[in-house]
Amino acid sequence: MPADPKHTLSETVINRILQDPLLQQQLCDRVYELLQAELRQQSERSRGYGR
Repeated sequence: MPADPKHTLSETVINRILQDPLLQQQLCDRVYELLQAELRQQSERSRGYGR
């Protein structure tokens, strides 16, 4: 059974990130940005329900 190309690519990317502190920081920064945006959107939605 051949390996799933997506799985192999994911493993490659993950291993590369684990070996590179700069990539780790960039990933963390991006995750943080996305979480901030999500929290901002949730806050805006919850304000709309109280009207």
